[in-house]
Amino acid sequence: MKALIVDDIKENRLLLRTLLESQGYSVESAENGLQALDQARSAPPDLIISDLLMPEMDGYTLCRVVKSIERLSSIPFVFYTATYLDEEDEALALGLGASLFIRKPTEPLEFLRLVNEAVDEHRNQALPAGTASHDVGEAFEALHETLLTKKLDEKTRAVESLRKQQALILASTAEGILCLDLAGRLTLVNDAAAQMLGYQPLELHGRSADFLWRPSGPDAVSNPVKECSLQVAIQSGDTRRQKLDLFWRKDNSSFPVEYSCAPLLDEEGNRGTVIVFRDISDRNRAEQALRESETRLRTLVETMPDLVWLKDPDGRFLYCNRKFESLFGAKESEIIGQTDYDFVDRKLADLFRANDQATIEAGKPRVNEEEITYASDGHSEWVETIKSPVYGAGGELVGVLGIARDISLRKQSEAERERLHAQLLQAQKIEAVGQLAGGVAHDYNNALGVVIGYTELALKTVESTGKVHDYLQQALSAARRSANITRQLLAFARKQIIDPVVLDLNSTVEGMLKMLRHLIGENIDLAWLPVSGVWPLKIDPSQIDQILANLCVNARDAIADVGRVTIETENVTLDHSYCEQHPELLPGEFVMLTVSDNGCGMDRKTTEKIFEPFYTTKGVGRGTGLGLSTVFGIVRQNGGFINVYSEPGEGTTFKVYLPRHLGAPDRTESKPVAEMPKAQGETVLLVEDEKALLELGREMLEGLGYKVLTANTPQQAITLAGEYTGALQLLMTDVVMPDMNGRNLAEQIQALQPEIKTLFVSGYTANVIVHHGVLDKGVHFLQKPFSLNNLAVKVREALD
Repeated sequence: MKALIVDDIKENRLLLRTLLESQGYSVESAENGLQALDQARSAPPDLIISDLLMPEMDGYTLCRVVKSIERLSSIPFVFYTATYLDEEDEALALGLGASLFIRKPTEPLEFLRLVNEAVDEHRNQALPAGTASHDVGEAFEALHETLLTKKLDEKTRAVESLRKQQALILASTAEGILCLDLAGRLTLVNDAAAQMLGYQPLELHGRSADFLWRPSGPDAVSNPVKECSLQVAIQSGDTRRQKLDLFWRKDNSSFPVEYSCAPLLDEEGNRGTVIVFRDISDRNRAEQALRESETRLRTLVETMPDLVWLKDPDGRFLYCNRKFESLFGAKESEIIGQTDYDFVDRKLADLFRANDQATIEAGKPRVNEEEITYASDGHSEWVETIKSPVYGAGGELVGVLGIARDISLRKQSEAERERLHAQLLQAQKIEAVGQLAGGVAHDYNNALGVVIGYTELALKTVESTGKVHDYLQQALSAARRSANITRQLLAFARKQIIDPVVLDLNSTVEGMLKMLRHLIGENIDLAWLPVSGVWPLKIDPSQIDQILANLCVNARDAIADVGRVTIETENVTLDHSYCEQHPELLPGEFVMLTVSDNGCGMDRKTTEKIFEPFYTTKGVGRGTGLGLSTVFGIVRQNGGFINVYSEPGEGTTFKVYLPRHLGAPDRTESKPVAEMPKAQGETVLLVEDEKALLELGREMLEGLGYKVLTANTPQQAITLAGEYTGALQLLMTDVVMPDMNGRNLAEQIQALQPEIKTLFVSGYTANVIVHHGVLDKGVHFLQKPFSLNNLAVKVREALD
């Protein structure tokens, strides 16, 4: 069968030809009704399929004319259109004799079914197709004219609406749009394109467009056409998508674009080109900034002193920086794809893997501090590792990012801070004990002074063989032990009043050996190993006695049966490097006094506490816990240090470092001292605010043969001195008193009695006659509590 297709749109004709030919039809086509009528007259078809609205002759007119021609009237006529969709349209078409009215769009198979049914039905009709029952007259002419006018108006409005929509789209889109004809002339330019190119739209219309992408450069030489991919695409009709190029503005400046182009055909099949482009200058700048940022970031990561790496979820390395490379001795290319098990021992690798898994499960960064021992050289480092899960744009896990920093120095600093904190606590403890000792020393020593003084006086009044004498002797011993405890507390707290002299340590120790051998017992051997030419020290000799006595007693108690105690002296110089290894020391020149024993020794926990006051490992009744505390206080008071070295079963060694004095030892003549120096006719002014001590002092002085004036207050003493007509040879005054201290009192008394001497008495370390615990030069001092013999000696020294 032969079919004639009538449609003014080429694509519609091509579609229908393809469908009908697939069904065995022979197809002819026409662009309008007049052309179709000529073809039908010359070669009648078996089927006519026509659009409605076409130029020169519309479908209605074509159908009417065909049905009016006798030899054509029997041909089935099918309308296929999207233009007329009202019921009036279909009624008119059928009234003209059309077999079928099909509305666009219709599925191809449905379209073929409807056409085939119409053809079959037409064949089975009894009457010829040209004898329609409807009379086509003036009424149909009028209706046709009305409908045609109406539809033309509607199509005109639709076209105008479409044109406005297209114009709005072209004006509002951010992309530049250019339409070119085959000769390359611009036929359409939207506002965005004109603005990007620096022109007004009318300046570009009709102008050849090759200057936009193939301009003349500063040297006036045009770029060859073959080098412009866009020009090649236009001439060849190729479709290009998402290509990059340069466009040139009116001011001859260029800018980067991303464009796509496609061929554009007009109704006659003439080819043009549509180009859609966008200015990507901002994007290029952003990409360049991103590349520069990535370069900076990579440079930063590569030069970091920290280890940086990235692993996938299975633990395989994806990236590592140079520090990581240097640590593992491999290049990044050799590390990528490997795991921790390829570089460290299995135990450490298991630890790393467990930390990675914990980080993934936590879903947030985790910080670990780890001490790592490297198998290469066996050294250890403390590292702080921050591990964070890394996620992709879709939220999927990419891997684990790790940053490890060597914190060995920080750990050392923390340990040093802990050590200094412990020292601060110890210093605070010493200060607390010092406050306690200072607080009780005055009143406590006053009370002991009364006990000791009156006990000594009582002993002189009873028979030495009686029980009363024994009782008094026991009481005196207990009072002296109590006084000694107070002195030890003051020594530990560095509040003991001292009178330092320059001395030879070897001579001082040798003078104590006999006493020390008696102190430690016959079953313990005492070895004395002095260094020749020992440097001089400036220290109170009594403090050397205290140091040696306490250290030797400690050594004696550490030896269960027989043993050995060794005392040594040595000149030592501590340099900065040695002190860095021993932070408790300071550089300088020192005389070292060492006391060692081969006793039971101590563990580390014990050695950390042995200098604390009242700490003792001895049984009840075998020590006060103040012996080593006293040594510690004396050493620190003199600017020295003390170290202890001990292990269980290996004995103990104490090393005392005392600063060297640059000067010769003081020369002192040893004068034989009478057992009880007596008065030589002198008068003593005794000032004491404690009445019991005042009365005791009077009795003791008078017992020694002195004439005594007593005063209970400083003001009373000043009055007595002013009223006394004779000469006063000695002022013996307490240091700490209400209203006025002993030094101020002495200054006022000396104004009244210029030749008077002064002996200060105190049981407390007030900074009245001392500075930082050291007795002022030329000051005579008697420590409370004192014995009758001590009193006699000190009074005589002050007077003489």
